[in-house]
Amino acid sequence: MIATEPRKGAKATGRELSAAAADVVLVGIAMAANPFATGRGESAMSAEDVRKAMLDLMDAISDQATRTEMTADVLMHAAEQMFGEADAEAMRDAVRRQQVSALELRGRLAALRHEYAERFPLER
Repeated sequence: MIATEPRKGAKATGRELSAAAADVVLVGIAMAANPFATGRGESAMSAEDVRKAMLDLMDAISDQATRTEMTADVLMHAAEQMFGEADAEAMRDAVRRQQVSALELRGRLAALRHEYAERFPLER
């Protein structure tokens, strides 16, 4: 999953992404590159629409990666303050999961940035 859902009672920022939502955006971007992908002759997204969608997705993934890294840091500090070894180990396990999630997000972001650079090279 790309992002965790807001915890119960937390206010959603609208920037949270699930893996499914990110995949839907990426499929839409891929289909825009091939106007015949739908097989129905529907009009595809314009290049500017694709550019904006990719930039918005990169922003959202970057924001979520930062929040995930911050969560891992907070959990690590909490684990350091715990007295019970079982509780501290459970907290460290949560930290590791958050760190892995952040790395996955950063990997997706790098791949999307690479694809963006290929689609929209700088004009010289």
